Amino acid sequence: MRPLKNNRVWVMLGVLVACLSAVCLSTSPQGGERRYEIRPEITIPESKTDTARMIDAYERLMDDYRRLLASDLAGLGAEVKALGDKLSVLSAQVESIQRKLGIEPTPQRPQKPMTARDPNGADEAGAKTGNHRL
Repeated sequence: MRPLKNNRVWVMLGVLVACLSAVCLSTSPQGGERRYEIRPEITIPESKTDTARMIDAYERLMDDYRRLLASDLAGLGAEVKALGDKLSVLSAQVESIQRKLGIEPTPQRPQKPMTARDPNGADEAGAKTGNHRL
């Protein structure tokens, strides 16, 4: 009976070796979980904040206002020039009427160059005038 018992030991030993080899071969060679590196190639457009949108809208509004103001001033300048021309014609007509009637023409006042006024009420000589508010 010896050979049968000896065969059982060899069979059990073979099963044990097979189980151990199956366990050893089933684990990954790195000894841990696998990691993959993914590099996405998706680009997302930059989003603006509410403040940036508000500033952009304000800049567009100011540009529109400047264009409108420039066109209005150009139109106003043309109207002032037309009025000046009409006043020159009227002045010439009044002078011719005065000459025909023998009326002495009124002397024309010399025009002063336009200067910026001092907010404190001082005139060009630096003296205080009585036409200022405190």
